[in-house]
Amino acid sequence: MFGKLLLYFALLLWFVVPSMAQPTIIFPEMEVKKGDRIQVDVTTNDFDSLIVLQFPMVWDSEVLDFVEVDNATLVSALPTFNTGGVDTGVLFFVWTEDSLDPVTKEDGDLIFSVTFDVIGEPGDESTIIADGTIKEIEAGGLDGAFDTLYFQNGMVTVMNATGTID
Repeated sequence: MFGKLLLYFALLLWFVVPSMAQPTIIFPEMEVKKGDRIQVDVTTNDFDSLIVLQFPMVWDSEVLDFVEVDNATLVSALPTFNTGGVDTGVLFFVWTEDSLDPVTKEDGDLIFSVTFDVIGEPGDESTIIADGTIKEIEAGGLDGAFDTLYFQNGMVTVMNATGTID
């Protein structure tokens, strides 16, 4: 009897206590052609009450040649982008909300865009990921606790002129 009662309360807590969603950064999947200039939109889900966010965006620099960052929707007094590593396929993104007023974004909202020239050959692929071995990945709110930041990795696939892979 005690076991059934314990199971009942465990299930009750499971359904009654809401789970906290963790912020997710989304890199897109795209099919492109050599010579294209593409815009990679970096978006988010579950971006709730954050004041700090940092991660390195990584891609294959033999497939994609960095052009610029634009459309940034999170601004601060600190430099937001460090482009010192773009020749090797690394862009560092750091954001701190200067006013300490937590920011919430709708699911699918844009964080920033990166423009690339496609220099790879048909059949080449470049993953777009955040690599925590290069720079610490962080997302945090006013409580001082850092949330786990999740990523949906992206992929850019170079197609031939007819839209297939050779």
